[in-house]
Amino acid sequence: MKKLFLFFLILSMMLAGCSMSEADVKSKAPLKVQSELAKEGMEPNEKIGSYQLFLPFGMKVKENTKNNIFLKKGSQTYLLFINKNEGPDSQVLYQQSAMQDDDVIVNETFEKEGKFGYLLVTKVQEKEYEVIVGIGGIKMTTVTTLKDVVEQAELMMRVVDSIQWS
Repeated sequence: MKKLFLFFLILSMMLAGCSMSEADVKSKAPLKVQSELAKEGMEPNEKIGSYQLFLPFGMKVKENTKNNIFLKKGSQTYLLFINKNEGPDSQVLYQQSAMQDDDVIVNETFEKEGKFGYLLVTKVQEKEYEVIVGIGGIKMTTVTTLKDVVEQAELMMRVVDSIQWS
C-alpha cells in the first residue's frame, strides 16, 4: 500500500512538472526568446536558394517558394516567411501579425543592435496555440500545444536569427 501511494505521489509530481499554464507561457516564453536573440546567431548549416540558415537537428525543408519555406521537425510544421524588402529593424510584419489576433496571450517585442524582434502567442483552439517569432522582415509561425509553446518559441528564434541572404 505504501509503495502504491509513493508511486502515485511521484507520478502526480511528474505530471504537474510537465504541465504548463498560460501564465507560465506569459512569463517564460518572452525570456527564452529574448535570451536567444541576445546570443550570437547560429552559424548557417543549410542553403535554400539565396538564403543560408541554421536548421536544428531533425528539422527538414519540406517545400520552398520565393518568400516561404515550409519546415518540419517530427510532427511539428513551420512556415518561415522572408520579406527581403523589410530590414531587420522593420516593424511591418509585427504590426500586421499583432493586429489580426483577438486571443493574444503573449505580445512582446525586443531590440538588439538594430534588430526588432517579437513574439506573439495566440490561442486558436481549445488546445492549440499559434506561435509567431520574428525579426524585421522575417517571421516563423507554427501551431502547437500549450506545453510546447516555450520550447518552440526558443527554437524558432534560433532559426530566424540565423538567416542570411545574398
